Formats: sequence, C-alpha cells, structure tokens
Amino acid sequence: PEGGLERTRNFDRRDEVLSSRTGPAGVPILVGRSRRENDHLSMVIARDGDYWLHARQSPGAHVLLQLSRAPRFYAEPDAACLQMAADLAAFYSDLRTERKADVTVTLPKHVSKPPRAPPGAVKLRQELATVVGRPDDVPDECKAKREESGDVSAW
Repeated sequence: PEGGLERTRNFDRRDEVLSSRTGPAGVPILVGRSRRENDHLSMVIARDGDYWLHARQSPGAHVLLQLSRAPRFYAEPDAACLQMAADLAAFYSDLRTERKADVTVTLPKHVSKPPRAPPGAVKLRQELATVVGRPDDVPDECKAKREESGDVSAW
C-alpha cells in the first residue's frame, strides 16, 4: 500500500529487518535503523540508480531511495519522494527533535566503507546535494512506532 510500512528481510542476518516505506511516486524507501542494518543497506542492497541519504553531522539511519526498484523508470528522484526520504533520515537520527536538519544526498557508488571501520561507518567520496529534512513531517505511524518501542538510539 502507498505510504504503508512493510518489512524487508535482511538476507545476511536472519534476525534483522529493514524498515521499508513507499514514497509518493511509488518508489521504495529503505531505512537502516541500526549500525548493522546501515552496513547492509549501504554495502549490499544499494544499486546503481538509487539515492543514498544520511543526516549530516549526526549519527543516524542510512536511507536508500530505491529508484532501481521503482514501478517505472526514473532518471532522477521525484521531489516528493526525495523529501520523504530526507524527512525519514532526519527523523531516524539524533536530530529528530530539531525542526529541520541538513541531509546529505549521494549515489551509492560514492559511499565506501573504510578498512577496519566499525559497523555503520562509511566515507563519502562525493556529495550530490543537501536537502532539508523535517523530522516532524514523517508519517504519524513512524512517530507512534518509535514511541511504543522506546527506541532512543541504536547508533
């Protein structure tokens, strides 16, 4: 369902589950909510054509706008989908209590894992853009799930 929450199995680790949403234009958006999920999302799942997002200067989720799995071809992300992904990146970061947060946008090919880096740590070779994420603009379902889980931070 559009905007609905789905679960996607992390095939590398059976006990971990990635959060998945569907953007306004039908583009899947995946959210890593722990360091291990971030690693899997950024190093295994991300494909050419996808867009990778992360709240700037703050620990938080790696977010993947999966244009490679969109129902129709997109050369660039739809503005509403990109905004939703940026809002999710800000919400699932330590900046979630801010009104707005800068979110880095790049292609997965520019994201690498430094040697011997801990889970979730990445290095960006190039940044494409900065989008302002608004944590309060995520769907109420995300806020309710976070509240009921008592999840403060897994970073």
